[in-house]
Amino acid sequence: VYDRQGYLTLTLPVSEHQIIIAKLLGGLVWSILSYIVFILSILIIFFLTPIEKDFTALYNFISPYLSYGWLYALSLFVSSIAWILSIYLSISIGQLFNEYRTAMGILAYIVIAIVIGYVSLFFRIENDFNMMIGTEILRDLFLSAIYYLGTYYILKNKVNLQ
Repeated sequence: VYDRQGYLTLTLPVSEHQIIIAKLLGGLVWSILSYIVFILSILIIFFLTPIEKDFTALYNFISPYLSYGWLYALSLFVSSIAWILSIYLSISIGQLFNEYRTAMGILAYIVIAIVIGYVSLFFRIENDFNMMIGTEILRDLFLSAIYYLGTYYILKNKVNLQ
């Protein structure tokens, strides 16, 4: 969006919201595909290893969390959206600079990650699993909104194409 081809993207008869959503959906599809490949890789490694497998012990270890599978999936989905949007915000912040755009984008991502990680330490709930996942989902939704609005604002008002 912010390099030479960005001029063509920004001249299309679509809004900034549509550009961000299209990029988000593309990133989300690749993210979901990478999760699927990761899970398949773990399963292949697990079933091809020659060690003796104790499936009952594995099931006993995993079974308390199986009923929360939908909560895991929702948390993973929402955190993926927040992660992708944080990258887009970092790229948008980096393009505000005339020199060293890539370095500034990487620095912006590092700063955002440190600040969010530090703030998340104070709001961590470790007593109840449902509450912990629920607060993480709410946090990621809130952060997604901030990342989206920041990216939208920069894309709408501060575009600096080279």
